[in-house]
Amino acid sequence: MALRPLLAPTGFVCVQIDDREYAYLQVLMDRIFGRARRVATVVVKMSELSGVKMGHVETRLPKLKEYLLIYSANDAAKLRPQRVPKDAETLHRYLKYYNKIIDNPDAPASEWRILSIRDWLREQGVRATKKSVREAQLRHSERVVYRTNNAFLSTLDFDTPTAEVLSPTGKKYIWWEGKQMLFLTDHTHTYVGDLWTDISTINLNKEGGAAFRYSKKPEALIERILRLLSDAGDWVLDPFAGSGTTGAVAQKIGRRWVMIEQGEHLHTHIVPRIEAIQTGEDTGGIQPYERGGAFRIREVKSKK
Repeated sequence: MALRPLLAPTGFVCVQIDDREYAYLQVLMDRIFGRARRVATVVVKMSELSGVKMGHVETRLPKLKEYLLIYSANDAAKLRPQRVPKDAETLHRYLKYYNKIIDNPDAPASEWRILSIRDWLREQGVRATKKSVREAQLRHSERVVYRTNNAFLSTLDFDTPTAEVLSPTGKKYIWWEGKQMLFLTDHTHTYVGDLWTDISTINLNKEGGAAFRYSKKPEALIERILRLLSDAGDWVLDPFAGSGTTGAVAQKIGRRWVMIEQGEHLHTHIVPRIEAIQTGEDTGGIQPYERGGAFRIREVKSKK
């Protein structure tokens, strides 16, 4: 309730919680921020099937997940959709169809020369093996192509094998001998939904050189949240800083930040962690996109 007035008009609030308090917290946040403002309830994998939890499998299922409750300030708040690489099995199914490549992508579409990837590699002096074909597909995905049926394009005809077409609704297509040209680059990644199982929690204690036993979050998780909810230069506030993960990630990806912490680990964990990012001595976690500038510490004594 104290933080609600600080939320920017286009801002978001995100709280991570486990099963014990999740239902109660949702009701509470619905009341404070408004039920209509609940943007998503994300399920996050936060543990592996190992460790102490496996000693109680006869009485309870091992706890692997937590929840992110995300609320917006109002309808003007917009997410920044995030894309992640497709899993290897799904990507493989796409790769077996995309076996052609545009040799001269900078030319007009009507002049494109389309070759099999194997022939194209041979022209480049590269032996066409299963490995080299796959590497070429991924490295040049923006010009690796496949074609599929399209009712609108099938009614058209051109003097060249390929042509650029603008539909009645203003959408641009590449006509390829009566079909629609698809580009591999549009299918190597997929949009993030509300189930996140791809963020590793292994060796989490080593991230940022800050050992923190309880509630430490992966930097990759915080990065996804910040990129989903904010832009470079935006302010990020974490009122329960813990080991300083939120500020560390914000520092690395160009957000401004404020962290609040009443524990002694402000000095033992957070300050050394931010300083290590500035000096390039940071260990583990995501790689910094920006080093960031100076920061200040303000100590406030509670009034009794």
